[in-house]
Amino acid sequence: MMNARSSGIVRAMRNVRGLVAAELLLSLTLVGLVAAAAVPAVDLLAARSHHAERVEAVTSLDHAMQDYFKKKGNYPPCCGWRDPPGAKAGTPAPWNPSLGGWRALLWSPGAEEVNYRYQFWSWGPDERAPDSYLIEAVGDSDHNGVESYYWEVWTRGHKMYAGNLRPEE
Repeated sequence: MMNARSSGIVRAMRNVRGLVAAELLLSLTLVGLVAAAAVPAVDLLAARSHHAERVEAVTSLDHAMQDYFKKKGNYPPCCGWRDPPGAKAGTPAPWNPSLGGWRALLWSPGAEEVNYRYQFWSWGPDERAPDSYLIEAVGDSDHNGVESYYWEVWTRGHKMYAGNLRPEE
């Protein structure tokens, strides 16, 4: 038989169990809300990191092209590109300086793996001594699976044009 004291303890235990379940449910809800708010923030940080890589790499490539011009009186002939087989938008790939004309320029983006394809094309009245070039960086800068394009056109040491292109999704 139960006495009054033991029935009070049983009721108190039921209330404690109910309170623990409610606290657990509230805690899980709060963790879910925090996680839902954190995911876009992490994506934004990754996109900013990719943007910073592009800005730093294109700036250093501009400097390398200008240094080459000062030393030789022209830009390196033809092209440089980084487009390893199977490279996908938004997937870091190893930098390979043997692709294209990077050896003549002695340039690298400063990282072993890059999130963009960097390319340059040079041209001019004399194809062996170009006086203009275009730099292009192609990559998935905002993690939406769509590549965006950034380019700069230079002629005889002057930036003539710079722009972004994001294809329609």
